Amino acid sequence: IEIIKANEHEEFLNYFPEYRRIFDEIQTGIDQFSERIDQCFQSLHPERFETRKMLAEAVTATECPACLFALIDGKAATAKAWIMSRPPKKILELIEILEQYNLHLADTPEM
Repeated sequence: IEIIKANEHEEFLNYFPEYRRIFDEIQTGIDQFSERIDQCFQSLHPERFETRKMLAEAVTATECPACLFALIDGKAATAKAWIMSRPPKKILELIEILEQYNLHLADTPEM
């Protein structure tokens, strides 16, 4: 994940092509997650809610309320920016890859 965050994955894969499949799956997972959340945000129209409480009720029923609140509050420009700011383990959990590969990462503090 850190290699992807640093945009160094292509160089890494030149030396270790055997990891391409997992890198591609992680990148696809990040892209698909980001697209779903960005679409949800665009369809949400926060301005149509009369109160923050009403907005919160709608947001908490979505796939990733934390990301949507970050977008609504201007703490993240895009869903991809938000997800890439998470710890590696959290990213893998969000894109549902952690269990698929039985990856074991050291617990890192959640942001």
